[in-house]
Amino acid sequence: MIPVAVVAALVVGLQEADRPQEIALTLNDEPIFDSEVDLDSPLTVGWLDGALLVDRGQFAFVDGLTREIAVVDIEQRAVVASTTTSDGQLSSVRLLDRLLSGPIVVADQNLGTITVYGPTLDVVSTSTFNPMSGRPVGMFPDGHVLFRREPTASMSPSASGLEQRYRNQAVYDVRSPGGVSTEVARAMGNEMARVSASAGGRTLAGAVKVIFGQRTLEARLDNCLVLSQTEWDEIKVIDRSGQLVASIPVASRGTEVSQADVAARRQYRIRRLSDSGTRRRNMNRIMMAASQRFGRDYTFDGVESQWIMKAPANMVAPSIDKLVVDSSHRIWARLLSASRDGERWQLWNLNVAVVVRLPKEEFLVDAHRDQVLVRTEDNGLRVRHLPIHHQYRSNDRLSRIESHPSLTRCTGEHP
Repeated sequence: MIPVAVVAALVVGLQEADRPQEIALTLNDEPIFDSEVDLDSPLTVGWLDGALLVDRGQFAFVDGLTREIAVVDIEQRAVVASTTTSDGQLSSVRLLDRLLSGPIVVADQNLGTITVYGPTLDVVSTSTFNPMSGRPVGMFPDGHVLFRREPTASMSPSASGLEQRYRNQAVYDVRSPGGVSTEVARAMGNEMARVSASAGGRTLAGAVKVIFGQRTLEARLDNCLVLSQTEWDEIKVIDRSGQLVASIPVASRGTEVSQADVAARRQYRIRRLSDSGTRRRNMNRIMMAASQRFGRDYTFDGVESQWIMKAPANMVAPSIDKLVVDSSHRIWARLLSASRDGERWQLWNLNVAVVVRLPKEEFLVDAHRDQVLVRTEDNGLRVRHLPIHHQYRSNDRLSRIESHPSLTRCTGEHP
């Protein structure tokens, strides 16, 4: 099994003094599939709230604006299944995970539901959770769900009130279908700031991410949690009993940024808020529904962009700022680029570290074998070819690595 190969290689060989060979790759120029060209215009994604490659040469995505799930066949260049998750005005859905047998998992954080859909988007099961108790991160093969919660503020706000930075503690729990919760790991959460801005004669306070701030990164790898903090010099692989299975060394030294880099990042965040107006309309719909339900005014009146302009910034950017575990069970870490002139991802494929460069204004979503699913600036979806050398897929090499005995905690029977 592929996940054994990935993590076993890390256990056997990855030490700080013995880093794997790095090979630079660039994705092909012509996409295999482009949703903006190959799909009818009515099916263009309004606001992407998750996309994943699934079996049989297909990918699934969730449109957060319409709350629609769709499955697209890459070869047919057509939507082969679609459904609407909820008509509730407070609904806020995202594509959470995929299971080995083909089903996909969709979470609604506002309504507190996790729904498993079959390959044709028929509902397989639905469970509920308290939306205030945490955010689901992924679903394990046996139906247990990995949650992240932030119970307490671990860094007090500044007394001056100018840069009220703080970090909540991030706690990771595994919850059974029966509601039993087991803590598996703790870390520090994203670096945030409390800021205020005036709008419509009122002063509204809110929490925003610090520009180039420290973050906690997590993903699910079969029966394990992949966890890192941007100030750490490693990516940890932790099993469901809380034991460290593997450690991947990464560069902990950040990159110095300029005021121009900070200004560009602020504008990028503001642009993402107002892309085609879809996210703003979606947020306003949720805020208006909340106002009606709770009898309070939750309308932001466009104050979010003011918060971003007032958010403090770090002048040293972390070395990585995002983690992805793809459907081939490989671990990807985005190498943070202050200038946003393109994305570079470090990919651990067996015991070789590959650096993959994506075209400008394309963002990795998922990958499977030699296919890579990316999001565009306009919320389009493209599939590109990853030119991985044939030696990475050698069956003989895989067989030798899969026999390593210490990885059953991730890929075999869980505790």
